[in-house]
Amino acid sequence: MIAKPIVDLDIIIENYDRLPEVVTKLNGLGYIHQLQWSFKGREAFENLNEKSTCLSNRIKHHLYVCDENSMELKNRLDFRDYLRTHPKAVEEYNHLKTCLVTSKSTRAEYTEGKTKFISNILHKIRKNKLDRNY
Repeated sequence: MIAKPIVDLDIIIENYDRLPEVVTKLNGLGYIHQLQWSFKGREAFENLNEKSTCLSNRIKHHLYVCDENSMELKNRLDFRDYLRTHPKAVEEYNHLKTCLVTSKSTRAEYTEGKTKFISNILHKIRKNKLDRNY
């Protein structure tokens, strides 16, 4: 699959009450909590040390902290698993991401551009699970 040269990393915590402790520990490692990219179930962090050491001055990974019971984590894993078994969807997703990158979109525009595609896949997954239960 086509991807930006940025890896998404998830730290999974057993419950959201542990988040303040995790934020403190990550701060000690040079990570800053990015509230503008966070929401309940998936908290985003930026490594300030990485920006100063990268030759291109660009980040190499996104770090997220997810509650193990969050819908966001479930969605991320379900979407990943769907792409692993649906090569046509991978082709479509690759095309979409290539178009978004070549249009010089911002991070917010890039993310927003992928949201509809991802939401449609998640809807298919949920519908399929419901159909199998009847």
